[in-house]
Amino acid sequence: MLLSVVLSACASTPARHDSPAVTLSLDQAWQGLVDRTESLRGLRGLAMMSRSLGGKGRLVLLARRPGEIRGELLTDMGASQLQFLCHAGELTVYWPMENRYQITEATPAQMKAQLALPLRPEEVVALLLAAPPLGPKEGYGVGRKKQRTFLQGEQQKIWLLPQGGGVVPERIENPDFAVNYSDYVTVQGILFPRAVEVVMHHGGTFRLSFDQIDLNPILPNPTFNISIPKNAEAIH
Repeated sequence: MLLSVVLSACASTPARHDSPAVTLSLDQAWQGLVDRTESLRGLRGLAMMSRSLGGKGRLVLLARRPGEIRGELLTDMGASQLQFLCHAGELTVYWPMENRYQITEATPAQMKAQLALPLRPEEVVALLLAAPPLGPKEGYGVGRKKQRTFLQGEQQKIWLLPQGGGVVPERIENPDFAVNYSDYVTVQGILFPRAVEVVMHHGGTFRLSFDQIDLNPILPNPTFNISIPKNAEAIH
């Protein structure tokens, strides 16, 4: 079971880390995000998940750059109610209680239909890691408001918090959605948010509250697989 894989590997809940506001230059803000992105390649975690459009429970989650995701949603009693996999451009969803499954392309439309997240898998992984994708530095400027620093691009604004000699994102805004990060803690020497909230501008909110986190785990390719019974019904 995926849950046992996660629980056996995740580190215990670390202590919280806070830092006062610091003025950042464009180079400092940019390089801080670049360093963060390079240091984060994947995660393994256990979180409480809720969606405003319906669905909640304990989520066992594996994610690896660029766009591989495996998740299992558990009931309060620990039974598997939903399993999903993004791998090699495909989205596989399996409902164990109904013994039904569906395999489609991992497009934003299908991600929205099945997971209420109309994003590409690569975007989901980057947002889960709190390491937003960046374009060329020349397309960004730095701004400040109420002692808070942000990077402003053509399609994206990233609010930043100076932490531990680097920076971490506090909020990401773009035309389609906003992501809020909070309750940063130190995990394996890297600051990571235990609380993630994705607010879609067309409606719908997705929240994760991590209990256990393991960063940059070694995840062999067979890990990204779902075992579907031969007698399961395929949905076309």
